Amino acid sequence: MADSQAPISDSFADEPAARADEPAPRGSGFSARADEPALRGSDLSPRADDPAAREDGRSEDEEESSTRLHLVVGSLIGGAVIIAILLGVLTQAKGSKLEPGKPVPGAAHTMRLLAGIPQHGFTLGSPHARVSLTELCDLQSTACAAFSREALPGIISRYVRPGRLRIVFSPLALIGHESERAAQTAAALAAQNRLWQFADLMYRNQGHEDSGYVTEGYLAAIVTAIPGASLARVVETRESTPVRAELARASAQARVLRVTGTPAFLLSRAGGPSQRVTAAQILQPAAFSEVVEHVLDHRR
Repeated sequence: MADSQAPISDSFADEPAARADEPAPRGSGFSARADEPALRGSDLSPRADDPAAREDGRSEDEEESSTRLHLVVGSLIGGAVIIAILLGVLTQAKGSKLEPGKPVPGAAHTMRLLAGIPQHGFTLGSPHARVSLTELCDLQSTACAAFSREALPGIISRYVRPGRLRIVFSPLALIGHESERAAQTAAALAAQNRLWQFADLMYRNQGHEDSGYVTEGYLAAIVTAIPGASLARVVETRESTPVRAELARASAQARVLRVTGTPAFLLSRAGGPSQRVTAAQILQPAAFSEVVEHVLDHRR
């Protein structure tokens, strides 16, 4: 599983940050009042002269032990049921609710973000841009999703739209099988010049890692929400030799760079060598601008 990156800066954020989890309750509010006398054991025990008492021949200690055992078992069973219910609710909350033909949350925002920007295969931006940023990402990675939401819009508006920078998407499958399935779909859509819409929409509708949410229906819903994308072509080509070759190339690049967590970034001049850029530099506007301007000035 991919390691998480450093916390994402909100400097580029165009959406409100998620609220921090509220503190857990501090224990039961049903404690006994201090002014109430404690119950004595004899108040709850059967009377010794009661004919029904001790009919099973058990001592009071045995009876008390049996009662405690039943209470413990009952508590464990009740706790297991509650946990199962909570897991079911969480899975439904974050799992796949997407269905082909129905609206996909965030689709309108994604289309506005990328409208009018040229795409060619895995690349977003003008082919004449002097600087290239390679983004190595796992589509199931929550850190990659945070980068896409919080930093990417600012980079697109400041550098990609004006034609100064192009971004190359390099899909990895570090987390698990569902990452591989998503990467195959992304690579198949690269042949239709629709990869970036798919990646952005998947990040906006991300579920728990390898929880089973990347289903055929989920992928089909995202693909069919992209104007001009052909689901039939995706299904036909996502396990083809060209797609496998592209994913193998991305995986080999990650091994050479010793990438163990995503996102990871490379910055290069057109026709020049690449340099590793840290997530901190990418995610902070001032730091990223300094790096890009240095590369641009070096070319003059």
